[in-house]
Amino acid sequence: MPLLAAVVLSPAELEDDDLFRAVLSQDLGADGGAADQRATDFRDVPADQEHLIEAERIAGVAGKALDAKLLAFADPVLLAARFDDRVLPDKACGEGVMPAGVRELERLGVLPLLGPGESRTFRGIRYVDADGTEAEGALQSEALAVRRTALVRAMAARARAVGADLRFGCGLVSHRRSSAAMLLETDRGAETARMLVAADGLASRLRRAEGLDVECPGPHRFGLRRHFRCAPWSECVEVHLGDGAEAYVTPVSDRCIGVAFLWTGAETDGDGPRVEPGGVTPWGRLERRFPALMQRLEYAIPDSKVRGAGPFARASSSRTRDRFALVGDAAGYVDAITGEGIALSLLSAAALVRVLPDALAKGADRSRLAPYEREFRRLFRRYALMTRAVLAIARRPRLRRNLLRTFQRYPRLFDGVLSAAV
Repeated sequence: MPLLAAVVLSPAELEDDDLFRAVLSQDLGADGGAADQRATDFRDVPADQEHLIEAERIAGVAGKALDAKLLAFADPVLLAARFDDRVLPDKACGEGVMPAGVRELERLGVLPLLGPGESRTFRGIRYVDADGTEAEGALQSEALAVRRTALVRAMAARARAVGADLRFGCGLVSHRRSSAAMLLETDRGAETARMLVAADGLASRLRRAEGLDVECPGPHRFGLRRHFRCAPWSECVEVHLGDGAEAYVTPVSDRCIGVAFLWTGAETDGDGPRVEPGGVTPWGRLERRFPALMQRLEYAIPDSKVRGAGPFARASSSRTRDRFALVGDAAGYVDAITGEGIALSLLSAAALVRVLPDALAKGADRSRLAPYEREFRRLFRRYALMTRAVLAIARRPRLRRNLLRTFQRYPRLFDGVLSAAV
């Protein structure tokens, strides 16, 4: 029986110095040998570039959000991922799910599958500038902080429960179109699908293979994340603002916080991570930019490895082609500064599912997928405008401090801005 849809998830990320050699040398987005648009064969990737392609974000959020609704059809749904489910891969992620994303997780039946201590609600966002100026705004409804591994585990469990075929350790080798289907060659043999969905993350190979990748000019932004064992000191996500960098503190459980650094430019000498005399790492240099935060964590025990991601900015000329769609980060991304990546992935997956019944009945060519393209543009436009505005403010110390003082004086104004934004 042909598949209704094959949803391709992305492989695990590299870590630490390996990540920096690939990412900070700005090679991560390099096209590693994509063939023409009719048939893409990833076996053609040069051996010395294969590790660059494997350094994609671990997805699963957008991809797994698709299957519960797709399975209302008679045909099976395949979710394929290169990573092994016996050791769930982690990724550099702020791990905050904004209210719209929480509502979508609830509709999907995922929230009850999160175990005790694997998540924590938060009620607002507190911005703290380097000079001590701070402002706190309340969200209109509940948001959720959750370890990424816990979220992937819960979504995979929900996918299995509704009957999806999850094939871990199964990568897509090549794909091509016929008049009536997508013909797929995987690590485990050939498959035929009525639709191919690319949920393969920031550095999407399928986006490049389909000729939809668009170069993003401007300075590159990167991120690092690590967990620490300590009780959260706030009911909010904290954003510490510095010149050229931000630090995010997310209370992912009652006994653990996640710290994520985002910054502009590369902590590199061009060939790899620039390690100073004495072995100071990129993480160590970023810690120095936020002494007040690091003082709070002086006795906290690290609870995870340092993980990295970037460059963040990605764009696609279109989200669809015949029998093909991009969802989540693969469809486009601006920056992690507003923490909306997970919510946007979930909402874009839901938008595609709403379109598929009619589109598949009529051949699923690009014109039939146009309603998804329009809805994605609407969702992305709002996210992109807000994210670019926050980035512009964060880059201007005097402006951001004056704005924080205004929000400090008029907290309801800040509440209103947050409600409009998320």
